[in-house]
Amino acid sequence: MKKYRYDVTGMSCAACVGHVERAAKKALDTLISQTDKNDAEQSTCQITVSLLTSSMNIELDDTIAEKIGKDRIDKSLLNEISHAGYHVSAAEGGLVKKKNAKDNAKQQKQELRRSWLRWMLSAALTLVLMVFSMGPMFGLSLIQHPLGLAIVQLCLTLPVLWLNRRYFTGGFRALFHFSPNMDSLIAIGSGASALYGVFVLIRMIAALTGGHEHLLHDLAHDLYFESAAMIVTLVTLGKNLEKGARIRASSAIQKLATMLPETAIIVHNGQEREVPLSAVRVGDVVLCREGALIPVDGVIVAGAGSINEAVLTGESIPVDKTVGQQVHAAGTLIQGSLSVRAEKVGEGTAMSRVLQLLEDAASSRAPVARLADKISRWFVPSVLLISLITFICWIVLTKNVTQALQYAISVLVISCPCALGLATPTAILVATGRGAELGVLFKSAEALEKLHAVHKVFLDKTGTMTQGQPEVTDCIICPLQNRQSFADDEGLSHLGGRMEDVISLAAAVERHSTHPLSEAICRYAKQNQISYPESSDYHSVIGEGVSAAVYGKICLIGKRTLMQKNGISKQDIAWFDGINEHLGRQGKTLVCVAYDKNVIGAIAMADSIREDTPAAVRRLSNMGVETVMLTGDNEVVAAAVAQQAGVSDYKASLLPTDKERIVREMGENATVAMVGDGINDAPALARADVGMAIGAGTDVAIDCAGIVLTKNTLHSVADAIALSRRTMSCIRQNLFWALLYNSVCIPVAAGALSTLGLSLNPMIAAGAMSISSVCVVINSLRLRRTSLDHMPHKKYNKALPQKNEEQKIKEIFPMKDQNIVLSIHGMMCQHCVAHVKKALEAVEGVISVDVSLENKSAQVTVQEGVDQATLVAAVVNAGYECK
Repeated sequence: MKKYRYDVTGMSCAACVGHVERAAKKALDTLISQTDKNDAEQSTCQITVSLLTSSMNIELDDTIAEKIGKDRIDKSLLNEISHAGYHVSAAEGGLVKKKNAKDNAKQQKQELRRSWLRWMLSAALTLVLMVFSMGPMFGLSLIQHPLGLAIVQLCLTLPVLWLNRRYFTGGFRALFHFSPNMDSLIAIGSGASALYGVFVLIRMIAALTGGHEHLLHDLAHDLYFESAAMIVTLVTLGKNLEKGARIRASSAIQKLATMLPETAIIVHNGQEREVPLSAVRVGDVVLCREGALIPVDGVIVAGAGSINEAVLTGESIPVDKTVGQQVHAAGTLIQGSLSVRAEKVGEGTAMSRVLQLLEDAASSRAPVARLADKISRWFVPSVLLISLITFICWIVLTKNVTQALQYAISVLVISCPCALGLATPTAILVATGRGAELGVLFKSAEALEKLHAVHKVFLDKTGTMTQGQPEVTDCIICPLQNRQSFADDEGLSHLGGRMEDVISLAAAVERHSTHPLSEAICRYAKQNQISYPESSDYHSVIGEGVSAAVYGKICLIGKRTLMQKNGISKQDIAWFDGINEHLGRQGKTLVCVAYDKNVIGAIAMADSIREDTPAAVRRLSNMGVETVMLTGDNEVVAAAVAQQAGVSDYKASLLPTDKERIVREMGENATVAMVGDGINDAPALARADVGMAIGAGTDVAIDCAGIVLTKNTLHSVADAIALSRRTMSCIRQNLFWALLYNSVCIPVAAGALSTLGLSLNPMIAAGAMSISSVCVVINSLRLRRTSLDHMPHKKYNKALPQKNEEQKIKEIFPMKDQNIVLSIHGMMCQHCVAHVKKALEAVEGVISVDVSLENKSAQVTVQEGVDQATLVAAVVNAGYECK
């Protein structure tokens, strides 16, 4: 397939996208039909227009594209799309070439600032206009003469209409091309009110010149200039908010592109030379130093290192790699030094493919169109036709031009799409405010609209379902005989098999390292106030572990290979292997801790699942939403997390391209959402019908998503879906009543019931129009108080914890508390006090513990039924004497 990319300017809404697509399809169909008929029948033509990137992607069969030629395609597209009212030009380059396109981004921001300035001027003029038009109703008459008041209103209205003239140019252009959109509704509604106001003003001048003072005052009540100004001012506010969201979303491309280094160090004949990244060729050997970004995809030919590939896999734990293993561009070498033979460079790297996928996803458009635009396509022409028929009929029947014009304009005024135009934005405005209270930020109305149809949610693991960084989960003590050789060492006399001592020794060594696992151990020691001694002679073995001298003897922290190389006994290594096999099945990473050639314990670490994740997954399931976990982690870890969370399914060992592919394939037959937080999730977030980013995630993920979850909990996903369903229900109600109002009132305004003495002049028509708008707004405001616990589809009932029989007996026959005093020997410092207190608090039934170092005692408050022997045993097991 031959691919062509074009930049399209002038698009402002979803309907514009449809217009451009139809114009492009018409141009290409004409060109294809002029080629060989057999080729034309078998040809494939795909057109994708993106409002987000203001671009159009076209895919044509190679044979057809070659026969037509690019020049003819460009010329035909230019003519047809220009005729439709838009401008198209060939794009200069792909995403990677747009890395330094700051001028384009600056121009977009300047345009948005000008648009906000126009809105502020419009809002100020409209506010003054409302004072003049509505002031007399509240006893505030700044101008007494009716004609003078009417002229002032006209003078205030005209600048507002001029500032927002794009609605009239775009709306009427779409109307003339038989593709009316929301701009057409706005233009007709605002224009009808303004034209009728001018018509009334002309009649007022005629009344004044004719000396009809009474008629002059009556006509003053028929001015509706404020309606014309208010319509365009409110719509401009919403348009500016949407435009800002589009600009922020498109900026994700530049942010993601900056993850690629600009230069690389090439090694040739032993000489190092720094060159631009574009100068690197396949087969070159690239030197990667500690702390630098890897510039190419390739194979390690020398060295070893620990690489953080979170940008591609999303996993926080670095991967140890050595000679013969693959590395990818944009990974960070956090430890070691590598020589990499380049296999893929530039746009062929995995990171560049992520960028391209992001562009393709952003350019794709869901088949869901705006309901109001669909209605307006038929509603607007129908209203115009009815108004014209009304005018002609009354001219024929009464020969009275004024009466005929009055009825025709009444139809236009009462058909002013205020209620229809407010049906969607008011509900969405209230819903977005309600969402903000719940920690759900909707970046666009489109995301809010699409979310209601979602019944499958893809969840990233790291940082979304889990905390996002490794934490110590277990500390296992090795059998006592392995520690007898250092029980009398200086500073270790208190070492008696307690977890704190293993952590203390490990932290003493790991404090020299910046490895995430090392940081997890030190962080755990700090959080639990575990002190650690000084260490020296620190040494790191890439991919195996670290070592240092503590109190003059070597302490090793790392994998079994490090233990083997340093003479640790087979019995100790076998013990560690057994622990590693058991906890490894739970998705945990283990390191062995050895001191003076004896294993003293093992420390397990894992990216812990968020506490509320299982409950949130159950809630989504009760709402009829299927959950699927996508992760770059291995099968063992993925299976363990999936089981803990209770998700319906999971996919492991995925790259960003795999995540995007799964979301795309699943999204072909259903509306899907993706929840993530990392750069590696960006293509999937953009590809999904609805992307939802965790607020604590990366800027790129947030920019690519349509919804941001600021509370960093999956419960917000359920809240967002529930709110979307409520909102869409409200929008449908609003549209129904707005259309019902028009269906009933238009015939009356046209004079169909005038023979019965029932007719609507423009003033009453405008009043009815206002009432319909108020009803729509009140219905939308109900969303502020809506409860999200009860769903439109399946109800979600919070599961209460079940009480066992023992708990029930305790509630019926409450037990009395009692105090027990223990005499404890062997405590040397406050560290010992903390050990004793923790051991006693771990005993079931203990209410409080007060340990005194001076008195060598502990006062324990326990529930009735806890005996002293149990407490004594706990203290003895902690390594102290007790009676």
